[in-house]
Amino acid sequence: MEEMRITAGAGLLAIVCLVLLSPCLAGQSREQEAQIMGREDVLRIFRQAIASNEECKKRPLAGTPEDIEKAARARRQFHDDALEPARDACVQLLVAGRDVSLAVEFLHLLISFEGSADESFTWAVGEVYARNPELIEEAIGLIASSARTVLFEEISLGLYYYYHDKATHPDRRDRLDRLARVRCRYLQ
Repeated sequence: MEEMRITAGAGLLAIVCLVLLSPCLAGQSREQEAQIMGREDVLRIFRQAIASNEECKKRPLAGTPEDIEKAARARRQFHDDALEPARDACVQLLVAGRDVSLAVEFLHLLISFEGSADESFTWAVGEVYARNPELIEEAIGLIASSARTVLFEEISLGLYYYYHDKATHPDRRDRLDRLARVRCRYLQ
């Protein structure tokens, strides 16, 4: 019975998040949502996503099949309606600036989502590293050393995704070599 309440509570949390964000984002395309979303919104959404994801990792699925499906739908809707626009806004902010704390939170989200089937965040970190490597390198230095291996794998794969259709891009080899050097420095 308690497990059903926990599952229902997680679903309710996701629904509450959607209700709070929906009026701000209603009727907007994802690109428009990303442009409207500010740094604080991105941080808040990332923190909610990390907390929700970590909570789901700690507890087994429980409840009726309907409860489980309802919670899964709420999580997917949160992902589609809030998390994806936050990811896009984050990429815009990190490519254009030096916001180390936002970069660190983005990397924490990647760590939390390790093993996820969603490759869009991996692609996003690849884009940010390709366009602003110094920022990501600085943020990696602020992450616990035990999590860095995961980050280097995600960034490496993200660079592959980002440069996939740009195989002859002049920065491609430089970014891959640079990441290899940084990896050696941090994982000694």
